[in-house]
Amino acid sequence: MNVRGTLELTVNINGLLIPSSFHVLQYLHHGMILGVDFLSSTESRIDLSSNSITFYDGMVDTNLNKQSEVLLKTVNAVEIPPKSESIIPVSVPPFYKSQLSVVEPATSLSLRRLAVAKAIVYPSKNRTVCKVLNPTDKPVYLGRRAVIATIQGIAAEDICSDVDVNTEVKPEPHNDVPTTLAERLKAIASKEIKLERHEMTDEQYEQLSKLIYDNLYLCATSLKDLVGTDAVTHHIDTEDSPPIRKRPYRHSPEITRESRKRYRKYWTPIYWKNQIRLGIPHAY
Repeated sequence: MNVRGTLELTVNINGLLIPSSFHVLQYLHHGMILGVDFLSSTESRIDLSSNSITFYDGMVDTNLNKQSEVLLKTVNAVEIPPKSESIIPVSVPPFYKSQLSVVEPATSLSLRRLAVAKAIVYPSKNRTVCKVLNPTDKPVYLGRRAVIATIQGIAAEDICSDVDVNTEVKPEPHNDVPTTLAERLKAIASKEIKLERHEMTDEQYEQLSKLIYDNLYLCATSLKDLVGTDAVTHHIDTEDSPPIRKRPYRHSPEITRESRKRYRKYWTPIYWKNQIRLGIPHAY
């Protein structure tokens, strides 16, 4: 191969900027080839079963399909009013078969100061819809065949249908049934609380054990007990600030392993159902 020179380039993979050196070759068929040295330095993992590739131990992933096969484009030109949401019809590439799929915002959409809600859809006749949010004070114009989202097939078993995310959690009523000190200490120990006497008198120790026992419903031993609250709501006004996407910092291997273990155990089963029910737009 005739190497004409070398240059330093920054590769943007879903918002992750990776600087690297490239050789310039004459008469190269492809615009760019990522070699083994690049894949090794970025700790890449290629999953052919899901047609995806991850970088830096799963920090960023992307689809291996051609972009023209997974991009969703607007059917017609549309203007989105300021501080509003719009349901926009989009075209699905003809090569994409009708199947249960997840729609996610395109990486380039943040440049337009827009956000697209992640959603599960079933495309029909090469058509589906996207919910687009314009958080700014000015209308945003999208031309015909503008890229706003990507689509990827998912398996039906990945969606949990037996979890009710709207389950109301009520505090346990005050327990007026008389209990002995030994029974209270046993119940307190079940919440992984070690109540020691130290220099307390018998009366003080008795009062403290009753106080903790009557409020045991406030204690959590796992993430399953932390179901959230609807008692307090917040409103965040971003004004005209565009969505921001920054490169995340990597955690230590120990924290990464623990986070993945807890995510798979507690949050994965309700993730897809939350996306459908809440319709929350993700701004990057």
